[in-house]
Order: sequence, then structure tokens, then C-alpha cells
Amino acid sequence: MKQTALSSDFSKLGAIFTTRADFEVPEQFSEPLEEARALRDHWGVYELSHYGRLRLTGEDRVSFLHNMTTNNVKVLAPGQGQPTVFATVKGRLLAWCTVYCLPNAFMLMTEQETRSALLEHLEFYHFTEDLGVDDRTEMTVMLGVSGPNAQKGLA
Repeated sequence: MKQTALSSDFSKLGAIFTTRADFEVPEQFSEPLEEARALRDHWGVYELSHYGRLRLTGEDRVSFLHNMTTNNVKVLAPGQGQPTVFATVKGRLLAWCTVYCLPNAFMLMTEQETRSALLEHLEFYHFTEDLGVDDRTEMTVMLGVSGPNAQKGLA
């Protein structure tokens, strides 16, 4: 079982862990009802590092990604994201992703089980484009923030 970069910090905070896609991630820190109320009434942070994260860079990243997915990524501005699907040349589902637009890159968040296949797929169909594709899963962490006061809580 793999640990994320934040596992030891979460352990010190009293986390109870579970396994998701071979990663040890926090499942809870206190009573589940207390955590649900805090999330509903205020805000909460949760770890999503068990998802794969692939980064696309380069001048041709927008047109390349637009041609490879089922959604229109050309409309995304930095800070926006949307779900999309990658299919094989035979039209079979390869991977479901969420695409996040960054100022000079796209970040693809995908299931751990499809991460390697998607990376190979992107590299296979990349020919002469000005494009960089790299797996950022092991060197980054991913956190989700939710709740009605999430924006204030992060400030």
C-alpha cells in the first residue's frame, strides 16, 4: 500500500485511514456526523491524492487535447475544469477524466487504474506537436475543498 506525501501529517492529526486505489488516505478524523455537519455548515478539506494526475504543456496542448477527448476544452479558461472522456480508436472507453485548465498547462485527473493506459495513449498519438506529457501523480498531492464557506476558509 502506498502512502501519500501528507500521510504522516494526517496521522499526527489523528486520521483513521482507508485504502483507495492502493493508496492509504484519510477516511475520517472525528465522528462522521460531526464531519458531515462541518462540511454542510462550514467547509472541509479532503485528500484526493489517490487519483492519477497527468500534465500537458506546450503550445499545441489545447488543439491536441481537444482532438483527443469528447468535450470542448478550447472553452476552458485558467481556473476552470470539466469532465471528459478519452476513447480508443474503436470508440471504447479508455478513461474518464476531469480536465483542469492552468495558465500554461492542462492537468488531467483520472482514476489510478486508467492512469498508465491514458499516459501511453497520449504519448502514442503525440507526433510532431509542441507538447509535453508527464505523470505528476507521485510528486504532487491533491486536496478537495468543499462547503458553503470554503472560499472564506481558504482566505
